[in-house]
Amino acid sequence: MTNEIKRRHLLLHFILIAGLLAACAPGGGIVGKWRALDGSELEFFRDGTVSMGALGVSITGDYQIVDGSHVRIGLSGLLGLGGSQVLEYRIRGNQLELTAGGITSQYTRVR
Repeated sequence: MTNEIKRRHLLLHFILIAGLLAACAPGGGIVGKWRALDGSELEFFRDGTVSMGALGVSITGDYQIVDGSHVRIGLSGLLGLGGSQVLEYRIRGNQLELTAGGITSQYTRVR
């Protein structure tokens, strides 16, 4: 194998590994700001925190990806009355669906 081919193979391996690491990062796909049609917003941060806002009220907390289709969200706003809840989630393109108790909310990625 020539040196040029070896360099290309090495570069390809680095790109694949970087992609795998990004995909496996906690919350990698869910990280970002999302908005529902009613104007409510969710923002998932890389550090595992989440912010939810609607009608001028903001609630913060933390989140953890449980598996490929579930996220645990613990809320600390409203005197901590929100507690922790596991929601089913699905991301398709720039759309996020969150389902809890048979009710599904849809969000569009803002950034």
